[in-house]
Amino acid sequence: MDTFTVTTTVTYRPFRVPPRCRKPRQVCEEFVMTTAIPSLTADEAPVACTFDDDVFLPNSIDDPGAGLRTYNGSFYTPFRNITAGSTDFPSEQTRDSWAADRGEAEKDVTERLGLMIIIDGKVWSAIGEPYYSVNVYGLGHNHGGTGISVNCRYDGAELGARDYAATELEAAISGAVEVAAKRGDTRYFEHLKSFKGVNVLIPEAFQIVPRHMRTASKEAEARVVADSVRAVLGGDFDHEKLRTVREALKELEDLMYTHGIETVSK
Repeated sequence: MDTFTVTTTVTYRPFRVPPRCRKPRQVCEEFVMTTAIPSLTADEAPVACTFDDDVFLPNSIDDPGAGLRTYNGSFYTPFRNITAGSTDFPSEQTRDSWAADRGEAEKDVTERLGLMIIIDGKVWSAIGEPYYSVNVYGLGHNHGGTGISVNCRYDGAELGARDYAATELEAAISGAVEVAAKRGDTRYFEHLKSFKGVNVLIPEAFQIVPRHMRTASKEAEARVVADSVRAVLGGDFDHEKLRTVREALKELEDLMYTHGIETVSK
């Protein structure tokens, strides 16, 4: 694999004690570091998904027409149509940091450039895996409404009950219609059903677990918590058992609310 090497002159601000002084003062110092950015061909980072022209997308997607490419388990979007080695992204750069610790200043540069890859000479930036969110607005009964959006903020954190993987468009639309029906947002049915979403080209590149699998896992987890509560309720009570039940019920309530679990069976 080829690389595009960026040499960065970093200015940071450590605290030093000047001669004939007692108190440290923040001063400017410089150091030079190099970062190797993967330089790939289009075949090495294929297009994982595309978007239709009329789909509303987050601002983090700079060029919707180019879609998102995948490489080494991550997704990438064009970075302002910049060419590597141009004046907008030269091989020699400067970075001004207010960090007092050199390690922190190095980490800042490494993390920033670590988001980049080069594909056929163009700079691309890492972006979260796209997924769908069902959103509600207003008080219901067509006041505000119900909608679906494409999000690209996934960072590995647990998703909620109204979030769906990009690979389950039909389930996301059905879930949105169900939410709209419960809220009485009848005017939004056709709008939701016409939602086009993400055109998935490489399903195996998407790692978010589908909602129905997440729900099944959380239902099993909720049953374990509920069974522990039932076991305590079957015997005598003391202050410790009351505290245990209260904490378990709070955990059970959070699980059911966050993951849309209506009933926990035995």
